[in-house]
Amino acid sequence: MGFRGKDIVSYLKRLVKYTLSNVAGSLVDNLVLWVFATYIFHTYTLRYVVSPVISFECSSFVNFLLAYNIIWRSRITTRGARSFLRHFAGFNISATGIFLVKLGLINAIAGLTRWHPVICNLVALCITGIGNFAVNEFVIFKVKNSNADTKAGIVEELEQKLDSDMGVEGLTASSAKSAAAKASASAERGESSSSADRN
Repeated sequence: MGFRGKDIVSYLKRLVKYTLSNVAGSLVDNLVLWVFATYIFHTYTLRYVVSPVISFECSSFVNFLLAYNIIWRSRITTRGARSFLRHFAGFNISATGIFLVKLGLINAIAGLTRWHPVICNLVALCITGIGNFAVNEFVIFKVKNSNADTKAGIVEELEQKLDSDMGVEGLTASSAKSAAAKASASAERGESSSSADRN
């Protein structure tokens, strides 16, 4: 299945949102890292290994909140504690793998340059950021079928119209929710019809 122009634009929009949201996560990451590496820890292991672990856990949670509630919001069809924890588990496992790569890069850069941990961390973040986005886009928050894809696209377009106040004349929050509900019902009917055909 090839990429359509609309798909590419949608991916780019999410990438921009993801990049902007990571600014908040990076601020938390580097602030916590700076405090621990500068004022609390003084040995090499504590500064270059333990400090990044602590800062990572803090920033990871911030990044997940933004991903779940803003970037891939339209793909979350059922919200609740179970959905939140399930997505967070996948997000955290993925982020941990990316973190291990980042940790290796931090130490490699530090060994070559002897830069401050914050500088090494920033360079490593730039390298691992794209990989992390791809995992979230195609694995953690992936669209499971074409009906869900249609629904997610409709919801996303309605949200964008509301945010920009440039939608169809008279479009309100209540009508947008109604349209989204209709899209959901349509997707569910399509799924039921597909299952019946297979049976």
